[in-house]
Amino acid sequence: MKKTFVLLFAVCAWVSAYAVEFTSEKLTETLNEWNAFSKNYPNEIAWAKAVADSGKYSVNDKGDVEYTFIIRASDTLDLNKLKEVTIDYIQYYFKIGNDARANLIQGSTENSVFFQGYLSKYAYLNAGIGLVFYYSSDIIFDIKFKEDRIKFTVRVPDFVYHVGSQRFSLKLQRLDPFMHYKHYKHNERDVDAKAMINLLAKTISYANWYMIYLNHNYKTTETSEEDW
Repeated sequence: MKKTFVLLFAVCAWVSAYAVEFTSEKLTETLNEWNAFSKNYPNEIAWAKAVADSGKYSVNDKGDVEYTFIIRASDTLDLNKLKEVTIDYIQYYFKIGNDARANLIQGSTENSVFFQGYLSKYAYLNAGIGLVFYYSSDIIFDIKFKEDRIKFTVRVPDFVYHVGSQRFSLKLQRLDPFMHYKHYKHNERDVDAKAMINLLAKTISYANWYMIYLNHNYKTTETSEEDW
């Protein structure tokens, strides 16, 4: 019995968990550039104007805010495990229930995950007498897998401005409060600037949080033949 226990212990010692390293040069550069803006301007209006003037935000041909990052892995990936960890990430950050998770699993393929979430009240203006104007948006993840890398695309089609029961869909180019709406009061410019800053920050951050989540949660097993 003792010999059997020793043998089982030795077998267990051969199998160890190790983490694959995930990196993205473009994502790191983009995040560093974005963070540099936050340190140089005293308020959201000045920050948003600097961002608008710089052109350092990503807009596709339709006018949607869109970023695509290639995340590279240090080892060959198990695509089923990668899909599972990716869905764990979405469930964690968007607090989706088990039914929504099951639908997400069913709607995903072996090599991709597609998800549409919702960003609520990421910029708002309290106008008094019970009136609150705010922005919300859909956010879309299109995540594709290969054996050694991931293509992470995050897209926001519209900034949706809620004024009472009314909604107005705006593109980023029309949101810029320094070019198109010169009659705006300071607080109106402020809420638009916050919408621009907060949404751009979220699109970049969700990609970064995904890479961090992978580095902490994607693990595979390694079998050692050291004592064979």
